[in-house]
Amino acid sequence: MNPLFIILILVALLSSCNIREVEIGNIEGVSIKNITKEQISLELMVPVKNNNNFAFTISDVNIDLTLSNVNLGKVKKSTKIRIPANSSETQNVGIDIKYSKLTENPLSLITAALKNKIELKATGYIKVRKFLFTKKYDINENQPVKLFKKGLL
Repeated sequence: MNPLFIILILVALLSSCNIREVEIGNIEGVSIKNITKEQISLELMVPVKNNNNFAFTISDVNIDLTLSNVNLGKVKKSTKIRIPANSSETQNVGIDIKYSKLTENPLSLITAALKNKIELKATGYIKVRKFLFTKKYDINENQPVKLFKKGLL
């Protein structure tokens, strides 16, 4: 068989792949795994719906978290995260938050926590991988988060 013919068939098959967006819901739960002087290890329960016919893994997470203008530190992936094909399930996502600058001004974080609404800002990226293909998604989220049903101040 002609190698050019095989390449054309492969290109036609791969170009017809339709990649659908993955739906990520709100965090359903958080459990603390470990706390040290340098970082806190958390496990987040996040609903993820993958409408694609293929599974993928999240290969890298690098996000800076800021809570009401107080830098909480960097978020890094601590567990292997694999999203199955055609699935709608809650994923356990292990992350590590290195809070390097948090100890510099703990009073401003306490003040922010006592308010009813605080601003949570996440900037960075997430890398997704399937076989040899990698895609980087930039994250730039800024949203108010309500901590309590009624404000303390």
